[in-house]
Amino acid sequence: MNQFEKHIEAFKKKEESRIREIDAFNHNLGLYMVHAYHNPKKYPKQPFTAKAELMKPKEPMSLEEMEKIMKRFTIRSQKNTSNGAK
Repeated sequence: MNQFEKHIEAFKKKEESRIREIDAFNHNLGLYMVHAYHNPKKYPKQPFTAKAELMKPKEPMSLEEMEKIMKRFTIRSQKNTSNGAK
């Protein structure tokens, strides 16, 4: 693969990432519109992502903390799968 082809591949990946980002933005906008039109009393006072921001760790996690989180996630997903949830 020559240098030009590498640049083309990098550009394609960047564009795919940009398209996914725009799609996620449009999806969130649609969620806001659904709440505003169908149930304005329950329209969120803060953005949906505000909760995610609060959950972000302030400092890097240790390996042990990451392992705990992965175990909890695995157990939770196994329970959901066994209950028929997707």
